[in-house]
Amino acid sequence: MIIVIKGPAKSGKSMVANALRDSQISRRKGCLLLDEQTEGDLVPLLEKIIIDVPFQQGMKNIPWKADSMVVAVNDKASLIDEFEAMVPGFKEQLGPVVVLNMGLS
Repeated sequence: MIIVIKGPAKSGKSMVANALRDSQISRRKGCLLLDEQTEGDLVPLLEKIIIDVPFQQGMKNIPWKADSMVVAVNDKASLIDEFEAMVPGFKEQLGPVVVLNMGLS
């Protein structure tokens, strides 16, 4: 599942994102958290939800961790499209994409 969390600064979106990540990790499932601290090369991020093999461009039959989740906060949701460009079918493999709007009236 891919969850995009949107909301203003004090909406609690970061706490919800971290709670989702912690829940996945405690259940031994893959989780990729894309938040304000996410920066740099995308390959090491992608490898967090792949089982024990380094990612290579053009890889087929990627061994995704079971029930992997991607949690993106606000503008980091744009990284999902970058992953899709690197791995065609990324959204299909890990989706559906769900948007959660917090703190909006």
